[in-house]
Amino acid sequence: MGDHSGALARLQELNQRNPQNSSLRVLTAYTMLQLGNLVGAFDQANLGHEAPDKSSYKCWVLAKMALLTGDGVVCKRELKHIKKVGDMPEEAKALEADIKKKKS
Repeated sequence: MGDHSGALARLQELNQRNPQNSSLRVLTAYTMLQLGNLVGAFDQANLGHEAPDKSSYKCWVLAKMALLTGDGVVCKRELKHIKKVGDMPEEAKALEADIKKKKS
């Protein structure tokens, strides 16, 4: 709905109550990105990645954040995870294309 500041406040509250919920961390990362807080977004993506529940989506979010922050090692590592699971083939291809563009 465009109220990223309000969403962030609510997400931070939820993160305090559910620190191991990767979905909340991914949403927080996206919200911070929308607010222009790239470092905070990357930190939240990392926290989401470290959460015990596993999903290709959180690897994809971390890879995108790593690409945006210039951390090629993390980006490529997460891309490998996404490709290994194989449930996000289009996103993996798009991410590979984004990596190639970034190199150019």
